[in-house]
Amino acid sequence: MKKILWIIILLFALVILLCACKLNIGDTDTTTDTAGETEPQTEAETETEPPAETTTDVNNPPEDEPEPSVYISADKENTVTLKHIMNINSIGNHNVLQGACTDGKYAYVILENQKVDPHLCIIRKIELETWKVVADSQPLAIDHGNDICYNSKTGMLVVSHNAPDRTKVSYINPDTLEVTETIKIGYEIYSITYNPELDRYALGISYGYNFVIVDSNFKYVGKKFIAGKDTGFTKQGMDSDSKYIYFVQSWENCIVVYDWEGNYVKTINFEDKIKHESEAIFHIGESFYITFNVNYDTYGALYKVDIR
Repeated sequence: MKKILWIIILLFALVILLCACKLNIGDTDTTTDTAGETEPQTEAETETEPPAETTTDVNNPPEDEPEPSVYISADKENTVTLKHIMNINSIGNHNVLQGACTDGKYAYVILENQKVDPHLCIIRKIELETWKVVADSQPLAIDHGNDICYNSKTGMLVVSHNAPDRTKVSYINPDTLEVTETIKIGYEIYSITYNPELDRYALGISYGYNFVIVDSNFKYVGKKFIAGKDTGFTKQGMDSDSKYIYFVQSWENCIVVYDWEGNYVKTINFEDKIKHESEAIFHIGESFYITFNVNYDTYGALYKVDIR
């Protein structure tokens, strides 16, 4: 009997021992090796820096922006296409279109009143994105107002008066459309354009087809006068890009092209496309924009002109 009791006790002890071993084998170590642990990042460390805002200065476009000159060379035959953009309605007796230019965001168009003496002009400001008129100046004492350009370094519009005092140019604030200063430059001129890369103006000389290239203070650079091509047509406004100078002429509508050394490049004729009197020329990207007098009592028009 005692043997049986001892056997039962031994079996019971064995069972307890086996259970204890089983528990030790199945227990998993849940500790973490902190030597390889990544330190938790603070909010400042995990925050992503927002990308820097990029803006485009419309007054100083990138150097690689297309220009009309990419399609123009002396030996290239060009085609011309015109697209009507908008009519430019008269403002009372201010019914003759004269100079026009752009600062890259707005176009500025001069409307002349020839029924008063001396003549007065209104500058109309047009938003390029919508082609909507956003402002008209008060009548300004800029005489004929034959041409206008934008100087991106000074942020001013510059008007060539033409007749009666052809030596006058006026500076216009593009925000207020008011004259800030009128000076005499020593040249009798009818047209004006500005090259920001060279910081120079080109000026169309009155009484002929010659022109001159001057610095930002209107002191001549190189030749005092450059002999222009006598086309026999009516001289109007002018424009330029980094490579070429462009004169628009009417009553045989055309663009006469020179380089900035004063060399004649070619004449691009588009009289067969439109019969109205061309007046002023400017460019946006690789396209020209030219104003025309259509009905001298009520309106003129602005056309996009592509040369390819």
